[in-house]
Amino acid sequence: MRTYHIEHSSGWTPEAERSQVLNNRLKKLKIPQLSMDQLTAMAQLMSQLDKPLIFNDENWGMIQKSLPEWVVSQAIDQLTVAGMQEQVS
Repeated sequence: MRTYHIEHSSGWTPEAERSQVLNNRLKKLKIPQLSMDQLTAMAQLMSQLDKPLIFNDENWGMIQKSLPEWVVSQAIDQLTVAGMQEQVS
């Protein structure tokens, strides 16, 4: 069986309510949002240029941070399995 739902933009919906709460929160925190008109313009520009728009430079994100790496070795995995077997016995 199929179920269909027609979204009525003139009435109340939970999605619209959540969207309004989010919009108000973002506005209060002064976090900018991309409008549909802005998105459309960017999509058209990318289509015309046949390439993505790049907004971040080479220093974007955490590039300047040194983040530690952790390698889980097979030996540790085997010890864990052996330890579990001992607990079961």
